[in-house]
Amino acid sequence: MKKSVQILMIITVLFVLILVSAGFFSNLTGKAISEEDPYIKTKRNGRFLGVVNVSMDVKEKFNPSTGNVFDVEKPVWAALVAGEDKSRGVGKVTICHIPTDNPNNPKTVTITVGGPAVDVHLSKGDYLGPCNEGGGGGGGVEECDNALSVAALRIPKGAYSSTTLQTKINNLISAHPETDLIVTPEFLFYSDYKEDPVLINCEYGLCAVASIGTQKSNQIKQAVELMRNVARNNNLSIVLGTLSERVTIEGKTISISTQLIINKNGDLIGKHSAAKKSEFYSPSISDCEQLTGFCDAIEQYQLSTAKTFVLTTRNNLQFKILPTVCGEKDKQFFIDKLIGSNADLIVDSSLDRDFDYQDMMSRIQNGEDIFSGASLYSPEGILKNEIFDEYISKNIIASSTYIVSSNGDGIINGANGGILNSEQTPITNVDITTDYVSGKLCL
Repeated sequence: MKKSVQILMIITVLFVLILVSAGFFSNLTGKAISEEDPYIKTKRNGRFLGVVNVSMDVKEKFNPSTGNVFDVEKPVWAALVAGEDKSRGVGKVTICHIPTDNPNNPKTVTITVGGPAVDVHLSKGDYLGPCNEGGGGGGGVEECDNALSVAALRIPKGAYSSTTLQTKINNLISAHPETDLIVTPEFLFYSDYKEDPVLINCEYGLCAVASIGTQKSNQIKQAVELMRNVARNNNLSIVLGTLSERVTIEGKTISISTQLIINKNGDLIGKHSAAKKSEFYSPSISDCEQLTGFCDAIEQYQLSTAKTFVLTTRNNLQFKILPTVCGEKDKQFFIDKLIGSNADLIVDSSLDRDFDYQDMMSRIQNGEDIFSGASLYSPEGILKNEIFDEYISKNIIASSTYIVSSNGDGIINGANGGILNSEQTPITNVDITTDYVSGKLCL
């Protein structure tokens, strides 16, 4: 008889475990938290009956002024879970964001972050819950209706292939079909820029790419056409960085680093050539300073392509981008050319080991103030002082803006992507994979 009872208990436990693993109890909750209360949806891990690892969906209610958890809604079967991890995890939380430059225009946003990033918002005057629900002003403000979904691809220098590029984009679109803008890294197509450039001709607001006749140049032209189809078929824009462009300046043929701008209709609406004085790529000339005036002529050609472009989201929201390539962003002659541009965001194609935008982004997401105490010549110091602060003071970018960077060679994460806000607030709906870094911006 005793043996029969033991067998019955084992069968019962196994049956309950099967129901738990199938999610049968996932919608059964105990004490309910009102949808009007400020809370974060997150997960807590533990061992069901002390045996099987499980993950529970919970709601943690906060004190709006401190961010401390004081109430939790759990599944009814949580009492059977041992060793529960009670640390705040990653989930969604609705926050009323008060822009520092425009405190009379608060915005309701829903962000996907861990607990420390919530505290950053609270410390800057934001509060939990929608703007029309308690906590200090902004009554009647509607949720952000000018959202922009962006992604930076992670492709290491020299690792390009049309298959790699297509696979990473397919993975991004599959997970985030709402994506409005994709940015790719510098030197996307090359390990050596001195060979196999393409020709890019722009007239009347549209550009065309032509091959110089080599196999690699043909492949790059085909890849550009592929990206145009991706943009057209998925209703998104692409900043394709960078190609080796063959140009003739003062009778001399050289190759330079160039981004292409593709709108959601698949049109090539422009290009941007890197304005990095004395830094260009040529099969025959190693240093433009050797030729009097030639370096300045190259600089002027590159600066002629330094401009903003207006794109639209799938919801027909217009936004203005400022394309940049790697080390040109802090060059004074480049900055002076762009005064008054008033762009919504910087879109950057880089190959820069010192600037790991993904690392800086992750630290901000985790609540760290990366700018405070940063040395002037550190990546953080340059980003704050020579890019965000100077660009804002000269109206090159809006007072609350973003940089979206795809970098082929960061010192910490290797090929990396980053989305950073000039106010150093966490980005919403962040997804970091080996293929891309994506998030949602509220312009």
